[in-house]
Amino acid sequence: NQAGPTTQLSWLMPPGPAGQRSFALKKTRPAIKLEMMARRDAASGQFDLTDAGQPVLRYNYATIAPGDVVAKVDAANRIYAQARSDYIHPLFGLNGETLTQDWSVDHPHHRGIYCAWPEVDWRGQRGDLHALQHVFARPTGECKPTSGPVFAQIEAENVWLWENGESLVNERAIIRAYHA
Repeated sequence: NQAGPTTQLSWLMPPGPAGQRSFALKKTRPAIKLEMMARRDAASGQFDLTDAGQPVLRYNYATIAPGDVVAKVDAANRIYAQARSDYIHPLFGLNGETLTQDWSVDHPHHRGIYCAWPEVDWRGQRGDLHALQHVFARPTGECKPTSGPVFAQIEAENVWLWENGESLVNERAIIRAYHA
């Protein structure tokens, strides 16, 4: 017998006289409708959460390069137009309106919703995960979407790298949205 995932089965004993009773276990399809969906977009590598088919948010897990945005950013702010990942954008309101912004021309390092430490000291140097200077969050490839009737979630692993080289922090992000 190989070790594997276990399942627990529970039931209430029906009323009746003591003695031997027979039960039949039947496998049926769940009657529960999966309202909340979390899935990876194959084209972009990002993860989308939806509620009854309506968009809730996009988790930008795969690294996004600035692309054409760099040309629009003034020379003083160009150093902040760096490739980034590990953030939410867009986040949608209950009426479908976009609540976040990305790639601002005057602050190109600002991005939707993200967690970042503004000053990271490493081997005598100072980096800034918020301003994308020397420290960058990068996906490890371990990202698990979960869908269900009550909530959808994304459990993602990222690593904070110094100059995209040495690993500083292993981050586990859990993003969960509940059915409206």
